[in-house]
Amino acid sequence: MKTQTRHSLMLMLCAFIWGTAFVAQSAGSGMGAYSFLAGRSWLAVLVLIPTVFAFDAVRKKQGQPYGWPKEKSERKTLLVAGLVCGTFLFAASAAQQIGITINPSTAKAAFLTAMYVVLVPVFGLFLGRKGSVQLWASMVIAVAGLYMLCMKNGFGGIETSDWILLSCAVLFSFQIMSIDHFSPLVDGVRLSLIQFIVVAVESSAAALIFETPTLAEYGANLLPVVYCGVMSSGAGYTLQILGQKELNPAIASLIMCLESVFSALGGWLLLGQNLSMRESAGCALIFGVFLQPAVTQSLGILPDAWMQDRYYRYYGVITSFLTNLTNLEIDKPEAYSEEAINAILDNVEAGEKYTTSPVYPGSYAAQTPADEQVKQPTILYVMDESYWDVSELEQYGFQFDTDVSANLHALQQTSAYGRVYSPSFGGGTCDVEFEALTGYSVSYLPSGSKPYQQHVTKPMFALPSYLKTEGYQTAAVHCFWARYWSRDTAYPNLGLDDFISLEKMHGVQKVRRHYWTTGLVTDDSMADQIIGQYETMKAQSDAPVFLHAVTMQNHTNYNKDNYPDDQRVKVTEAPAGLKASTVGALEDFATGIRDADAMLGRLTDYFSQVDEPVILVFWGDHYNPIDSNYDIYTRSGYASGSSADPRLHQTTLLMWSNYSDRAVDLGTIAAYDISPVMMELFGLRQPAYFQFLGRQLRAAYRANTRGTILEKDGTASDELTPLQQKWSDEHWLLQYDLMFGKGYALSRMGLKELAEAAD
Repeated sequence: MKTQTRHSLMLMLCAFIWGTAFVAQSAGSGMGAYSFLAGRSWLAVLVLIPTVFAFDAVRKKQGQPYGWPKEKSERKTLLVAGLVCGTFLFAASAAQQIGITINPSTAKAAFLTAMYVVLVPVFGLFLGRKGSVQLWASMVIAVAGLYMLCMKNGFGGIETSDWILLSCAVLFSFQIMSIDHFSPLVDGVRLSLIQFIVVAVESSAAALIFETPTLAEYGANLLPVVYCGVMSSGAGYTLQILGQKELNPAIASLIMCLESVFSALGGWLLLGQNLSMRESAGCALIFGVFLQPAVTQSLGILPDAWMQDRYYRYYGVITSFLTNLTNLEIDKPEAYSEEAINAILDNVEAGEKYTTSPVYPGSYAAQTPADEQVKQPTILYVMDESYWDVSELEQYGFQFDTDVSANLHALQQTSAYGRVYSPSFGGGTCDVEFEALTGYSVSYLPSGSKPYQQHVTKPMFALPSYLKTEGYQTAAVHCFWARYWSRDTAYPNLGLDDFISLEKMHGVQKVRRHYWTTGLVTDDSMADQIIGQYETMKAQSDAPVFLHAVTMQNHTNYNKDNYPDDQRVKVTEAPAGLKASTVGALEDFATGIRDADAMLGRLTDYFSQVDEPVILVFWGDHYNPIDSNYDIYTRSGYASGSSADPRLHQTTLLMWSNYSDRAVDLGTIAAYDISPVMMELFGLRQPAYFQFLGRQLRAAYRANTRGTILEKDGTASDELTPLQQKWSDEHWLLQYDLMFGKGYALSRMGLKELAEAAD
């Protein structure tokens, strides 16, 4: 389970405990507030003492640090943390119990207390924490819920108890922010213990000064005191400390505000308290806060952009709508201006003017005089589903009964070859496709967003739209339904004028029906479709062709039953310890790679014979788990068992042409560099934006993708140098300008038609 998800679930459980504790607190409102608080706090201390020892025992067994801090400075930090957090908790809890004693409405008390969801982000501004639009929207929703629940007679209807509970919210805000500050520095369980010792001492003193506590009073309220002491104090606040350790305090407050919903429902179900339609609507609004994307993303709920209907079925209308909404928000870079865009492009032009040495000395462009170079070749892009050269596993203890990549290996001797650093693993095909067609990086977009569905909503600069201004005709071929990944609307906005999807295909062969009941179109049939569409376009016009194709045959899931035994590639040797199902899944995958290789051979054979220059760019979109685990990679030593392993993001890349036989080792390049590198290799006229990407590739890094920086020497790191940061910032400025901004770069590139279409 992801760390953020685990900590978020801790806070949800904490919210449930606190919410039901309001019922207990209301039931115990017959005794003094300080006396009640003292009783529950001493019980919490009694619960937490053995809890500390239990946690130490577990940590000792796991070989982790345990026990009380050895250093004096660390002990001092722990004591200060307990004193500060405990004092804020005492003041907040006392205000809460006094408010409940005056007016025992659990729903009202919970909603007023939950106003820390508003106050935490506000106070955070003074500490330099900037809230997102979603967080501020959440505050507005929370305030609306509060108003509907409490302000039955308008603002004039605020009661004394309401003011006390609002002060409680302020104090709880301070407590939450104190926990945020101290929890990464100290042991969470010990902090909880010391915090409650402080609360117990301070509340006992207040009880003796202001009240007259008696044993009879405690006896009459035993159940509420025990529940609040053991569950709300001992368990709840410990969960808060542990859960907040990895979360933004504003997001933590959003999750914890669910206590108001649990409280209102508890008062209704257990105490028979009325919950009017107005109050129910207030509860719904608070629940809507919980469903804000800022919270759901921390829980691992991300939009299913490939199949939105499935996503709405799984998570409901409200969650789906709100989580989709978050990905529409794109903050303008602070440095964005026309002057900044022009300065970047000025540097690009100057660099291109004074650069004399070729990037790829052995390439067609470097070896052919400029006036003899092909100017407008046919350009074919083929992105093959899940493709990578699986024969690489033969260096790691595997053997297959056939050479699954025979054509690829032969073509590498006369082509440019290397790897594509994919932003995806196990899915997200459209992210890779988007980068390859545009030069834009998905790393600059909100987490979980899918550009085809959320951002490619108007005509914009991309390779196809640029080539159209150069006189090209453009089309795409994909053997799945047009609506998936919203390609039917995204493709035209990228400049692809025609789209042949599954709906328009007839007579195609399908395989792999074990998982895909209707089958998937074979790569062999895709070769037919690509060749057929090329011939159609050439028959219609003499204009040069840009044709983009995406295959599907080798899509996950993998199972040996997908192919007849006599057609399936066999694994003849494998590392020890692999399950039969895993070996069978690898055979299924390798069969798909063999068929993709055969398609590559068919395409290059055909286009070798056409009477015009052709460039074919062929690459895989991403790696997948094979079977339900990473055993193929880990038991062989090929890669680690992590989807973040850079090795599992470098798919196979080939750039072939029928008018050049020069082998060029490209190394690894980012998916967003495919088009600039292709144009560089073959001497095609590049727009300034692609020139920028080419210079970035030479000067800064080979890829900067979702937190991984692939250095120029091919090693991976997770931190940008100052120089790399400068290049990355400029990349985002240009991308923002072309995708969301004023399009200043379009004018500089002479693409006024595209600028007008985007407007």
